[in-house]
Amino acid sequence: MAICRICGWNSQEDLLLGDICECCGNEYGFDDDMSVRTLLEDYLDGNREALCQMVPEIASYTMEDTVPEDVAWRFLRIKWVKNGCISDLSVKPDYQEQLKQIGYDLDALKKFKLPEFP
Repeated sequence: MAICRICGWNSQEDLLLGDICECCGNEYGFDDDMSVRTLLEDYLDGNREALCQMVPEIASYTMEDTVPEDVAWRFLRIKWVKNGCISDLSVKPDYQEQLKQIGYDLDALKKFKLPEFP
């Protein structure tokens, strides 16, 4: 049993490289494999200053450097919440409780300001 680091879902199986969370739909080792360029282009409209304020530990990274998984998970988590916590599960879980399992508050994430996601 494993807890998804993006949405907090209690998976019946370990989430390993290539596994897709049945709740948030993110694929481990693929969706969370992001470069600084990807974060800037897909999440922050190219605003490197905003990225460095949000994630100061990667300020010295080049555009092609891969960000740590936990940084990618933060952005994927916000994207999932901003898109309405879309899930493939037939029974919708309590997302507030689910996110609390990994130390996040749903209402606080909803207020987080990022560009609109496609």
